[in-house]
Amino acid sequence: MMKALVVGGAGFIGSKLVEALLDNKWSVRVLDIRYGSLEKYKKSLDFFGVGSDDLQGGMANMNIVKQAVRGVDVVYH
Repeated sequence: MMKALVVGGAGFIGSKLVEALLDNKWSVRVLDIRYGSLEKYKKSLDFFGVGSDDLQGGMANMNIVKQAVRGVDVVYH
């Protein structure tokens, strides 16, 4: 099974990509500061950075990014 990281996956375009990847049986991780429309997938996706803010979390936090990219096959940003 392929594993993807979608940066900004809770946004409009990112969430559509996440759903398409899930439909194609990919394992998906999301790096974002909120769940957005992906709230319904909280238990089936790996989320990184949720609950932080633009300046302290998500892509702004090197440790979160390092954890999120570990072991993925492709990153969508």
